Amino acid sequence: DEETSGDIGRVSYEEFLDYIRKGIIPDSLTRSELLIFRKRAKNFQLTKGIIYFNPAKRHNVKPRKVLWTEAERQDAIKESHGDQHAAQAVMMDFLKKHFFWQGMAEDVEQFLVSCCQSKLTTDKNTDEDNERRHPLLEAKIKVFQDYFAGKNICPKQESLDSLFLKKEDITSPLRDLVAAAMESARLTISNLSSTDATSAQET
Repeated sequence: DEETSGDIGRVSYEEFLDYIRKGIIPDSLTRSELLIFRKRAKNFQLTKGIIYFNPAKRHNVKPRKVLWTEAERQDAIKESHGDQHAAQAVMMDFLKKHFFWQGMAEDVEQFLVSCCQSKLTTDKNTDEDNERRHPLLEAKIKVFQDYFAGKNICPKQESLDSLFLKKEDITSPLRDLVAAAMESARLTISNLSSTDATSAQET
């Protein structure tokens, strides 16, 4: 496969470039490694100072630029992912059409894992910011806090009603909790009023 035919082992970029340009054999290779290296090196070509991967047995296939550095590979992966967050299959089709490097599939998988985690964190922070900045929710919480701080001990019924969220305003778990707390407060106030009325009658 391509991964195997493009695997030049532990030969560095500089050594490989010297071999293609000048035929200088890397010193670090054993005899068996050198035989494999020479065979696989035929799948590459040098054009205007750039190394391309072009398998000898594949015809009518456009040579692909070999990306040697991590920075180049990450830039290519980000380009394939795009602002629309392309799927893995789409990314691989794009990358295999234009570029080549060992371990491409693994690098794409790692990038997608990192991207998904980052997106989840961003979405969560955005939701939390929206919760904190929701004007209607903030206003009702303020009234609720003022009431229990003693700033409005005997509110009129319409003021008391303003403490509670309407059903159509509840659109998230946080609002559900606030609404539940306020409903509990309503029941508490109602029970206290009933107790006071009963005590007055007994007296």
